[in-house]
Amino acid sequence: MYKVLIIAGQTATGKSEIAFHLATKLNGEIINADSIQVYKYFDIGSAKPPLTFREKIPHHLIDILNPNEEFNAFIFRKLAEEKVKDIYEKGKVPIIVGGTGLYIRSFLYGLFEQDDKAIKEARKFWENKLNKVGLKALYEELKKIDAEIANKIHENDRIRIIRALEFYSATGMKLSEVQQKHKFDHSHYDFKILVPLLPKDELLKRIIERTKKIFNQGIIEETRKIIGLFGKVIKPIKSIGYKEALLYIDGKISFDEAIQQTIKSTKDYAKRQLIWFKKEKNLEFIKADTPSLEKIFLEKAKKFLHNC
Repeated sequence: MYKVLIIAGQTATGKSEIAFHLATKLNGEIINADSIQVYKYFDIGSAKPPLTFREKIPHHLIDILNPNEEFNAFIFRKLAEEKVKDIYEKGKVPIIVGGTGLYIRSFLYGLFEQDDKAIKEARKFWENKLNKVGLKALYEELKKIDAEIANKIHENDRIRIIRALEFYSATGMKLSEVQQKHKFDHSHYDFKILVPLLPKDELLKRIIERTKKIFNQGIIEETRKIIGLFGKVIKPIKSIGYKEALLYIDGKISFDEAIQQTIKSTKDYAKRQLIWFKKEKNLEFIKADTPSLEKIFLEKAKKFLHNC
């Protein structure tokens, strides 16, 4: 059973820096578990690890796709499994880092099989309906179809609402029932999840600083370049930062409004990330506002890897 170290948690908590430090000390290689960093051209808004990091330590599953190509948790699991095996065969330590909880969970436990074509068709149907009737109407429909899953989803969570509806349309099964059967209680890996945790006020401060930084660095120009090459109907353009930049480009909001909306979206996303990771097994939270942070993470990682 392979040992896999995972650095996960909320956005803006320094996961990339921690993983890089561990990789340098533990003879490790890093596997990205961020759903936007897999795409080329999406550099500023996705906060990819700097090139100086990637030149010193191999970082896998970054810049592997064009923005109009499909990527999901199933694909991630397959690729991550291959990378873990390759890294082990080189005698190195695999370190998965990222905040996309579904990707990490799919890697650890697998996911129930689906018909990709049927899912895509169902998603297109519900997204078209969303544009016609609005998110509130879709949420009400989900409550009729699968009340149990609806109660777990916020009424403004567009992605998860459509996900539950498309799953039902494509499979004829309630997502809540399938999740109950697939309880994610057994993994083929010996793993440890280390999560840097910041106080709410410090996290908000970092989110504000990061948001202002990406807009000052040119996310607007980057978004213009992306839509010029691939158009506006691509999945990653809906991610935080880019969707606000697109609204600005389309003249729907001001520059300052784009920044404020991005801050709010990021803050809400960070809340959802924390709720998600609190449910995971073999997880340990570590205070991220301490001067000895890297030392603590290294000690925890060594203890896990060497069973001491």
